[in-house]
Amino acid sequence: MQTITFQPIEKMTHEQMLEFCRLNQGLRCEMNANGSIILKTPFSKRYVLAIEKILHTLITWNDNNENGVVLDSKTGYVLPNSAVRHPVLSWSKSHKLSKQKEHLIEAAPDFFVEFLTEFDNFSAMKIRMKEYISNGSLLGWLLDLSNGAVHVFRNDGSENVIQSNEKKLSGGSILRGYELDLNSL
Repeated sequence: MQTITFQPIEKMTHEQMLEFCRLNQGLRCEMNANGSIILKTPFSKRYVLAIEKILHTLITWNDNNENGVVLDSKTGYVLPNSAVRHPVLSWSKSHKLSKQKEHLIEAAPDFFVEFLTEFDNFSAMKIRMKEYISNGSLLGWLLDLSNGAVHVFRNDGSENVIQSNEKKLSGGSILRGYELDLNSL
């Protein structure tokens, strides 16, 4: 997945951003808090398969708990700092969806998943993860499949790294009872 970032002459409104996304459906389109547009190419097969596995386990867990909604990267979040982000996967409590505008939810997801690919800069991805947290997300996982690690970010400011040899990754108090088998990725 490659990334292109550019600054439009004028900052897009959220409605213009939504239309821009519709016109560029083959790309993941986002806007940072400064109004720069970020275009990302689709994930490779390896990441798509990992996304499908996580999505399946998260939906199964959610169906048993019935207290939220699992979304993929087609749905974007308008964060309080005005950035429009499309996490790879997310989960939010049902009440947050009451503010939804088509494909944009005006809130941060409670839980989100991002991937660190060979095209991503770790420092930039760490800033991105912290942006979600500072805008109201409770838990975020940055999966680094190449190095077999998951960087965990929490709303209390703590961060830690889980190695895939630890087998299971817990959703903790945010996703009570949810575990991801890291060996399945």
